[in-house]
Amino acid sequence: MKLTSLLIVGVAFAGMFSLTSVAMARARAGHGGATIDVLFDRGLDGMTLNQQNQLNQLSDFLEPNLLTQFRRAGYTMKTIISREQFQASPGRFLLIVKTVNYNPGSKAARMVVGFGAGSTSLDVHFEVYGEDDQPLLSKDHGRRSTLDWQNVCRALNKDIVRFTGDAVNAR
Repeated sequence: MKLTSLLIVGVAFAGMFSLTSVAMARARAGHGGATIDVLFDRGLDGMTLNQQNQLNQLSDFLEPNLLTQFRRAGYTMKTIISREQFQASPGRFLLIVKTVNYNPGSKAARMVVGFGAGSTSLDVHFEVYGEDDQPLLSKDHGRRSTLDWQNVCRALNKDIVRFTGDAVNAR
């Protein structure tokens, strides 16, 4: 009996692993090997030193998380520091993400008051370019949460991956 149970569990794990591998391969193949160069604008101009520190802390989490989510979706990613580094070609896209507004909210208000008080919010503007100078997508988007700022970043990044993927795949 024990050997039969172990065999069944082993076969179940092998089946789940192969299904996961197939799904990941299909996700990667669906993007036609698209490469996306990402340019981040942290929106630091005109901000106080405290606001710049908050935006830098936010971006230090937001940027690598966005790259990770794109890679999981099957894209090849590369961060660039200026638009001039982007070299347009078939299958290569430029994503520019600019932080427009960030409100860290108040953790104390979230904990004590609740009901949405002290919520965190993040607004960005992002554009996707292909081979042309005209954007394939230009979008203002934001997220709010009564949880912490990292949840806002993760949710916003998932949206950016989805919208960018739609624009790239429609090309």
